[in-house]
Amino acid sequence: MKNFKSLNWLVLMAVLFISSLAVNAQTEIFRMKTNFSSVSKIDIQGGTLNVSVYGADRTDVLVSGFINGMESQKGLLKIETKLSGDVLAVTYVGGDSFNGVSGEIRILVPQSNTSLNTRCTSGNIDIMSLSGNVVDVMSVSGNVML
Repeated sequence: MKNFKSLNWLVLMAVLFISSLAVNAQTEIFRMKTNFSSVSKIDIQGGTLNVSVYGADRTDVLVSGFINGMESQKGLLKIETKLSGDVLAVTYVGGDSFNGVSGEIRILVPQSNTSLNTRCTSGNIDIMSLSGNVVDVMSVSGNVML
């Protein structure tokens, strides 16, 4: 009888563990992709998301991104873009208080003549193939690669 109780307890613990994994599983809760023309400066607030900016042989700016999180966070977390004159603001909205959130903001820019101001709290920042640009980068705890 003692072995039967131990077996029941183990089965119950396994079911609870598997249930908690299913409840906390990350899924894609946000995705976006948009183009902008006549951009000379980009201000990025990445929060906990990773940020990648790549210079390319192009005249427009392509912003894409995704956020993975729990289904209950859908609608609360997003990436917003706003063009004011020739300044493009790209912002992770939802704050850093949500645990288990991951994602990335990817931006393709003209290789030259694009100024960049990038801020993240814990996201990694990766900037490549820019020439003759003003680049200001800061991450509180993420890695920075220029």
